[in-house]
Amino acid sequence: KGYYNKELSKLFDKYPSKEISADLVNRIPSQNVLAAFVMNYPPEGLKEFMKVIGVDGMVNGFLGKANYSIEEFIKANKGDIIIAVTDLAVANRIDTINIPGGEPMTHSNSRPDAKVLFATSINDRAAFDKLIGTVKAQGGDEFSQGIPDITYNLNNNWFAVSNSKEHVTKFLAGGNNNHAFTAKISGHPFGAYIDIQKILKSTQSVMKDTSDMETFNASLQMWQDIVITGGEYKNDALSAQFEVNLVNKNVNSLKQLNGYFDQLSKSIKSRQRPNDEYSIDTVPPAVELPSTEN
Repeated sequence: KGYYNKELSKLFDKYPSKEISADLVNRIPSQNVLAAFVMNYPPEGLKEFMKVIGVDGMVNGFLGKANYSIEEFIKANKGDIIIAVTDLAVANRIDTINIPGGEPMTHSNSRPDAKVLFATSINDRAAFDKLIGTVKAQGGDEFSQGIPDITYNLNNNWFAVSNSKEHVTKFLAGGNNNHAFTAKISGHPFGAYIDIQKILKSTQSVMKDTSDMETFNASLQMWQDIVITGGEYKNDALSAQFEVNLVNKNVNSLKQLNGYFDQLSKSIKSRQRPNDEYSIDTVPPAVELPSTEN
């Protein structure tokens, strides 16, 4: 729980955040969700909030240079934001390095590849169109030409941007994917979900040796997911909850943590053993000197 001064407390009472709906979470256009962050904020309270923390002059000056205002931003936005990371895969890639006056060199590596979606709800389409136009104008030619692999689109209710055109299209079209984690984070002004199991399984292909696999298997058998909820303001306090769930529900969590870190320690030591014979810190055996007594 977080407690605030009288000025901020009045704002939290006057402009409460709304609860996240299950329909919003279920709009995420993939069944392979690794992480989701969903929140609601009251746009109409932004102006007073900035006055309280003393940044209203700086923000108005910055927006004024772009021929925009905080009032227009408030009018444009409805207050719902969603970020989702889905479909993680580790791809093996070969990069070519060009050396001046020499032969090109190739370098193979493994890189994670995932689809990322950002979406925000629209209150007034005309005001939001002006916001996009302002961002484009400030971004210059680089923005107008577009960032590679990034696409965006909007309708009267939502603006969505992603490195997957299919994700943008599906999100704007709506739909209900009935995610298993929806009930865990909906019903609060803020909710976040991280599926540790899916993240680990997606990276299994990069495990190179026995020690890596031992660490991987220990982690896979240990961690399940992370759930964060909060944003409710009640009894002069803003509350939040952070929860880490383990795979094994039958053994005390502290006992599991002790065993897990013990396994990691053994894995680290096993990696160091091949180098022991080359250590310069090895103390030579003691040599018994002849006695000097008569």
